[in-house]
Parts: sequence; C-alpha cells; structure tokens
Amino acid sequence: VLGRELVRLVSGADPDRMLVARARPLVEGLAETTGESAMLAVPRPPVGADVLVQVDTPRFVGATNWVGRAFPLHASASGKLVLAELSDDALAAWTSQQRLDRYTDHTITHPVALRGELERVRRRGYAELADELEDGLAAIAAAVRGSGGTLVAMVGVSGPSFRLGPERRAEVLPRILDAADELGRRLGSGSG
Repeated sequence: VLGRELVRLVSGADPDRMLVARARPLVEGLAETTGESAMLAVPRPPVGADVLVQVDTPRFVGATNWVGRAFPLHASASGKLVLAELSDDALAAWTSQQRLDRYTDHTITHPVALRGELERVRRRGYAELADELEDGLAAIAAAVRGSGGTLVAMVGVSGPSFRLGPERRAEVLPRILDAADELGRRLGSGSG
C-alpha cells in the first residue's frame, strides 16, 4: 500500500508549490485588507488559466471557490489577462476556435469587442469583470510579471457587484497592484 509515500511523491512533484508558498501570505493579506475573496491564478498553455489559491473572508455573501474549476477566459478578469498576452494573430486563431458564450447581458461575445477590451487590459496592466460571468459578480485582477516581463501569475479579488462597484474597485486596485508587484519581486529574488 503506497498511502503516505504516494502523497509525499505527488506533493513533491507539484510545479506550483513554490509559487503558492510565496504567494499565499500576499493573497491572505489582500483578502484581509479588501474584505473580499482574493485569489492567485496562473496561465496554462496553450491558452488557459488555473486558480491555485483562493482565500475567502467570513462574509455571508461572497464569490464561488474557483480553485480547480474551469472558467471562461473571455468572461473572467484572470482570463482577460491571459488573452491580453496573445498577439493579434494568436487571438484571432483562438476566437475562431472558441465560442464566446454569453453568460449575462454584459458578457463580451464578439471578437472585435473582445479585442477592444484586451487592448484596455494591456494599457492598464489589470483586468476588470462586472456582471459578465454572472449577474452580481465583480472582480479585478492584476498581472504578476516574471523576468523579461513574462506573465507568470495573476492576483485579484472578487465579490458581489453591490460591494465591488466601480468606485470600490478603484479603491482596492492599488492594493492588488502592490500585491502583484511584491509577488513578482519575491519570485525574482529566489529560486523556484
């Protein structure tokens, strides 16, 4: 019976273990200071993303736990950051192979509109979501850059739209950007 030995082998093979260890305190701090669910996600090839860590607050109304769950890139803040990394040709190829499903009246479902949104994401360095995946859900996420400016992760917060309206998102944005910058420094300062 492998039991414990199998668990030890599998946990030792986790390629995201060091990233999670360095990011968890920042994600916890982000949840604490914003009062909203905070998360760490990573891009996955060829074009995808996974949420590795989510820290929720003790509020009764909050976001769904997205760790290990698939989510549509065009209707999520982290997904928009991943898509913003694509060249125009790569984005055109991706949109020709993917359905841009409508989840709410605010979901971006046209490739030209998505391209415009991704241009804003590139200029700003962060992405927002407001009632696009589900009515009543808002999120904001920032890119974590590695050496050479490569997207290595995304950090952000999500919660109900009535708490994370435009003014509140603008208020928490500096904390998210600071967390993304700090994580980028932590990743650049050690092996991992």
